[in-house]
Amino acid sequence: CSGDGGTAILASHGPVAYVRFVNAIPDSGSQDWRFVDLIEESPNTLNLPFRGIFPGTSYQPASSGSRHLRVFQSAFDQGFNDPNQASPALVSTVFLDSTFTLTEGQHYTIMAVGNLRAPRTAKFVILNDNYSDPGSSVAIRSVNAGAAASIDVYGSATGGTSTLPSAPLVPNLALYAASPWVTTPPAPLAVRANASGSTALPAMIDATAPAGVAADRSLN
Repeated sequence: CSGDGGTAILASHGPVAYVRFVNAIPDSGSQDWRFVDLIEESPNTLNLPFRGIFPGTSYQPASSGSRHLRVFQSAFDQGFNDPNQASPALVSTVFLDSTFTLTEGQHYTIMAVGNLRAPRTAKFVILNDNYSDPGSSVAIRSVNAGAAASIDVYGSATGGTSTLPSAPLVPNLALYAASPWVTTPPAPLAVRANASGSTALPAMIDATAPAGVAADRSLN
């Protein structure tokens, strides 16, 4: 604020990267995500469910450089009416704890993957989301966040039991790996995936992309 009645003073955010979080751990329930090294430019989210994405298709700014991120157990009672279901001992349980470097101006998806029960395989997977402008096309990629050791991903206009394309859009996508970006013309898109080598229908995964709008500076 300013005393002259008309000038706003904007605080400098300093150098930032941009992040979003994904809970892909199937055996832990909801999670609280917190950067624990800085207060400012440290996005956090509470009660992120399995398959939840924060903040959806967009990103939050986070100070770049070396960062320390932890994932905690969420309170079982989100109304905080039962002290046994939201006790300090419960919500201080750490699922994942890691330090990594964020580069200024880069966009990242940070996923919690694997299992927390024995044999414990839970870990962070950090994907760099920067890509070339696809122009009038649509850029897509696939991520194997735990579906199988290796998957084939097919893209077509319709899903269900309609005939699969002759070749997968992404073949042999390894566990916790991301495919290269692929450009396609704007059109209806159904994505189906099976364990590599299988063409069984209905597919193990069958999802239809929602209708979208062209990106611009406000809809990026």
